[in-house]
Amino acid sequence: MEINPIRTNEDYEAALAEIEQLMEANVEPNTPAGERLELLLVLASAYEDEHYPIPFPDPLEAIEYYMESRNLTRADLEPYIGTRARVYEILNRKRPLTLRMIRNLSEGLGIPAEVLIQPYDLDIPESQINYLLTKAKWTTKNIKPLEYPVKIREDNSLTLWFPTPTPTGKRYHENQPDSLH
Repeated sequence: MEINPIRTNEDYEAALAEIEQLMEANVEPNTPAGERLELLLVLASAYEDEHYPIPFPDPLEAIEYYMESRNLTRADLEPYIGTRARVYEILNRKRPLTLRMIRNLSEGLGIPAEVLIQPYDLDIPESQINYLLTKAKWTTKNIKPLEYPVKIREDNSLTLWFPTPTPTGKRYHENQPDSLH
């Protein structure tokens, strides 16, 4: 049984055609045809993962999906996020998820942390962004998006977190991700 790697779209299409034939033939597992089918499925899956990745959903859309699929209300999120007002702020994009919230949602509801840490757009007025940046002694010119989970959009609005002073006055930095809140 000779099976070659799938390197091109033509190889991929040929593998899919053979997979379809083998599946229609109802091949039995642990037979040469069954093993061939299994190997082709692994190769096709690897090719798809590399060439057709599925992006993670927006974190808030993921939370809303989990709420809907489990018949949860906003009140049910309070143990994971905080007060009713905080849940409102998060779900209405007025405030970013914190690391603690992400951990709580991941452990409590089973939402993968990889989904929750994705950058997402906040619905914060520009005046509030400027106020927060001024309060933190930051400007959009000295925020380094690669160092912190911050994205500056084309309209100069911010996405997700930016560093803020701790109660001791020290700034969080990339080597202390657990300090983000």
